[in-house]
Amino acid sequence: MSKSTPINQISSLPTSGGDESMQMPIVQDILNEISQSESMSTPPPMTQDGRSEFNAPSVNYQMDPNIQPLPNQGFQNTMAMPNLLQYQQQLLTPPKNTESFLNTLMSEVKLPLLTALIYLIMASPKVMRVITSNIAFTVTGDVINTSGYILLAVLTGILFFIGKFMMNKLEN
Repeated sequence: MSKSTPINQISSLPTSGGDESMQMPIVQDILNEISQSESMSTPPPMTQDGRSEFNAPSVNYQMDPNIQPLPNQGFQNTMAMPNLLQYQQQLLTPPKNTESFLNTLMSEVKLPLLTALIYLIMASPKVMRVITSNIAFTVTGDVINTSGYILLAVLTGILFFIGKFMMNKLEN
């Protein structure tokens, strides 16, 4: 069997060095806490900041006198709460739509209509015939090759950019 000392007899044992201040402070704190909890049923005394004496640091720190402490209002600021609630309500409510349905529909449909119109123009056989007859590298035999499709895509992009620019100028 192992030789062990019961915890309530530890304080009566002589220390190894003879000097009790040489023991580790945390061990001494634990022993003091155990002995006080056995002798008293009342809670441990509290320090200024609300912690028990056993958890309080051993050094009392002083605040720099040049620093002003903040008022201890916490979340009890009565002026901030209505503003916060009002902001939350603004986020949750959808914005009021002042435009009519027809105006909204027209503004949303402009770009898809422009895209469809440009596609119809560029895919027409007359435009294809003009491009293939005037630009030789776009055709292999009677079929449009990859470079012909790339040229059509570039021309379509340019037409789209010009059309979008013109629509924006007409709105303003």
